[in-house]
Amino acid sequence: MTSNPVPGLWWVPIAVGPPLGLALAIAHWLQTSRAVRRAIAEEGLTVRHMELRFLTRGPFPHEIGLPGINHSDTLYRVLAQDAHGTPQVLWARVPVGWWWGPRPCATCRDATPERTPRGLGATAFYILVACLTAAMLAAIALSATSLFAATPAHSRYVRLVTIPATRERGVRRRELARGAAIWEQTLAAYAALQAYADSGTVDVVMGSVGQPLRERHIFRTYFKKPRFYFFEFTKAANADQVVVWSDLDLFHSWWKTTGVATDYPKGRGAGAFTMSVTLTKGSIAVIAPLLFPSAGLVGTATQFNDPVDAGTEEVDGHQCHKLTGVAKDVYRITGYEVNVRKTIIWVDAQTMLIRKVFEDAPKGHTAGSLSTTTTTFQPHGNPTLADSAFTFTPPESQ
Repeated sequence: MTSNPVPGLWWVPIAVGPPLGLALAIAHWLQTSRAVRRAIAEEGLTVRHMELRFLTRGPFPHEIGLPGINHSDTLYRVLAQDAHGTPQVLWARVPVGWWWGPRPCATCRDATPERTPRGLGATAFYILVACLTAAMLAAIALSATSLFAATPAHSRYVRLVTIPATRERGVRRRELARGAAIWEQTLAAYAALQAYADSGTVDVVMGSVGQPLRERHIFRTYFKKPRFYFFEFTKAANADQVVVWSDLDLFHSWWKTTGVATDYPKGRGAGAFTMSVTLTKGSIAVIAPLLFPSAGLVGTATQFNDPVDAGTEEVDGHQCHKLTGVAKDVYRITGYEVNVRKTIIWVDAQTMLIRKVFEDAPKGHTAGSLSTTTTTFQPHGNPTLADSAFTFTPPESQ
């Protein structure tokens, strides 16, 4: 007959575990929130409100994992204001782990707070985790009782192998294969460029179908390896202007409306593009991710999926491959999709450079209204560009 060597102590982990976990969570929240407030204060801003966010990267690059999954960084969305009372929206990331002394914190201003996915708040996230855990336990219990159900093994096998085959029956396999090949050639063409230049237009159509509002804006781009870059966007009727340029050391941006020029050191150059996407009607984010493939920039070209070869069409007198597909933001870990929109890209058949991009209204857009963007390019591969093409001196504020 055996006896329990530690009688009556089985309840200790159950009693101590939850309070200890809660205490650690509170300590982690206090430590990270202090780091965020300190980082925001160093930027000369005052915090008005801050909240934990999960299952979103905010405006940070996609290389960064989603908070709440695989021990990723802690993410806060912060509403702040500057010394003049102007509201600002920022996101702050605090690295995972425990730190002795001041904890590091990276901040990023949100230029498009109305479009940046906010993910889930802390309460909703913890409820979701609890529900998923309960569902998983219920599924395990259910599967354990029906593991050897009456369904014959060969029937299950037939079902598994015939469903994918059924789905593929209606897919135009040949067009998909050709479209994928053309798109791969396009990406390779941009990767091989030593220099690039273009000029183009952005046509935006929005509002009701009967009386849509139309806008046309212009832009130009210069690029030379390794990182010389110049992009100038001019709004219709010269109502506004945005310029982003770089040298070997810094990226810079300037916005005519504010008259403010901002410098971005190495490692933070993506911020110049993130802050300018909305201001330039998305035109800055179409080609730039192909010119800087290792920078983690996000745009229509990097979001384009399942291109189908839809034949050839002329664009400004140039014969082009017409590729139809869908562009969307996809969270890599969860697979959650947002901003799903029908997209058509016309690729020059001779140079394999993009000449035109059409983006329809995102899925779920208000019925009976329009929201389309057509970006047209006059691209030049490997032109001769003087160093002066990459310089810009912001005019003095009035």
